[in-house]
Amino acid sequence: MSTVDKDALNFEYERKFFVEHLPEDVVRSASIQAIVQAYLFAEDGYAVRVRIAFPDREYAMVPFSEDVDFLGSYERRALASLMSDDDVRSSTGMGTDDVRSGARVGDDVLRFGAGMGSGAVRLMPGMTGDAGRSGAVRPGAEIDTDDVWSGAGASDDSGRFSAGMTGGAGRFRAGAGSRADGGMGDARPRATVAVKSPAVAGERYELEVELDVDVARQIIRRSSNVVLKNRYSLWIDEDGWEFDVFGGQNAGLVIAEIERLGPVVDLKIPDFAVSEVTEDTRFTNDFLSKEPWLSWADNYRTELAVQGPHFLDLHGPE
Repeated sequence: MSTVDKDALNFEYERKFFVEHLPEDVVRSASIQAIVQAYLFAEDGYAVRVRIAFPDREYAMVPFSEDVDFLGSYERRALASLMSDDDVRSSTGMGTDDVRSGARVGDDVLRFGAGMGSGAVRLMPGMTGDAGRSGAVRPGAEIDTDDVWSGAGASDDSGRFSAGMTGGAGRFRAGAGSRADGGMGDARPRATVAVKSPAVAGERYELEVELDVDVARQIIRRSSNVVLKNRYSLWIDEDGWEFDVFGGQNAGLVIAEIERLGPVVDLKIPDFAVSEVTEDTRFTNDFLSKEPWLSWADNYRTELAVQGPHFLDLHGPE
């Protein structure tokens, strides 16, 4: 791969939208992962981020309490719970296939850290070892990179979802099988460190590399600017979408993001998009790590009611 090609892969092309509620079709059809990430530096849109992603895991968000959950305490307890789940599966010899095929350990919800108030990790019942992994996502990219979408490997009740399909199988469906982290069925945590630039018209520089999971965990444990979210990834028509449902100090915030290999233009705005926030820096994860949603959500909703929704008018060449 040429230097030019490698440099091109370091740019993101994305658009983001404020969403009131996670659509039911997304809940049924998407691949899922829990994400905990810390920002070591974040200023004027430039950021250094350390992330641990937990494929095929959904963190059950318990209510946020200002009395005990300040300065990232909630998010760090969530990380401890997610890591404990992974440690338990390793120490007991329970493999990924055992857990995702509905192995009963009390219930399909495993709780760890009694007395920590950290909530629960909901594993994905009914998913087999063939279920895909949803790593850091670049929807539909036919490139040799770790950032490739994965499929959930099962059909929902509506029949609208077909794993691995890229067209003609309904609007909502999981992405194609992942080549990342050794291929299908690998649900081990994945850690990365990333450097980001400010976004301009939906374009942003990002350089992301793998990091040892234990090193990443120790960094996040010592950080105060931490973000927790469940990410749902799927195809809608011909585009890959991610829905981030935030927890902790950002509880109640849902952001939908579309990403392409080039500028996101000529986009038909979906019904679930309330307003576009692509160029609103308040909705960047690095900003949310310092100024969480719960501290300004009411102000934004008032602003939205007064000013109405906003969408970028971006078109490709004729």
